[in-house]
Amino acid sequence: EATGLAEVYAQRKATSLATLEKFITADIVVLMLLIGYEFIKAVRFAAMNRILRHKAYLDNATGLPNKNKCEEILASEEPLTGSESTAVMVFDLNNLRIINDRQGHERGDQYIRSFAEQLRAALPEKYFVGRDGGDEFIAVLKQVEDCLQMIREQTERYSKNHPDMLLSYAVGYALSTDFPGSNMKDLFRYADKNMYVDKNRAKMKEAADKRRIRSRLLQSVKEKGFHFTDCLYCDAIVDQYVVLRASSEFFLADDGSYSGAVE
Repeated sequence: EATGLAEVYAQRKATSLATLEKFITADIVVLMLLIGYEFIKAVRFAAMNRILRHKAYLDNATGLPNKNKCEEILASEEPLTGSESTAVMVFDLNNLRIINDRQGHERGDQYIRSFAEQLRAALPEKYFVGRDGGDEFIAVLKQVEDCLQMIREQTERYSKNHPDMLLSYAVGYALSTDFPGSNMKDLFRYADKNMYVDKNRAKMKEAADKRRIRSRLLQSVKEKGFHFTDCLYCDAIVDQYVVLRASSEFFLADDGSYSGAVE
């Protein structure tokens, strides 16, 4: 009888243990599913964070890093050390206001986007290129002269193939070896000043070229024997009228007003 009771007891315990094993197995399965679910959520969350971080630093109009990223890079106040020079370049597009006024802002946006694409294509991928807002761009690199030449060749090649979208820009740069103890913010300020020097030089050259062209035009009109007080002519290339004042032989601003004119 004792042996029989022991067997019954053992059987009952075995059944209980088997049931407990089933519950434990089920718990383990559920726990693994929960862990897997949380892992997937974590991966998706990390991916979403990367996308959001990328978007926070992306300029949608050009595909380049935006002003936030530029400011983050330029915000470093640590002095640049080492024998290898670091350069900051600042670019500013010429004629954007004229394009916006005469051809519309959509055309101006295309002008900005075209330059951004050519600037990125001209420089090695290891160098940073970003849009610092509006029509201003920056690049952080090492080999300045070679890179300037590559940018010049790239934009000239594009302009030759796209005569309706001639790219023109001013550029200034600053090297860390020229300014010992400077940081990225300092280099940006120096480069920005140099860019404005280049921009003013380009404006002066453009104004001088216009004066020469218009002087030749005025002389040509006089040689043909026309008599006029003012002369209005149309520049079909840039789609604008220009007023010549015959009496004093200088050119008025392009205000579109004239009197007693001959077209």
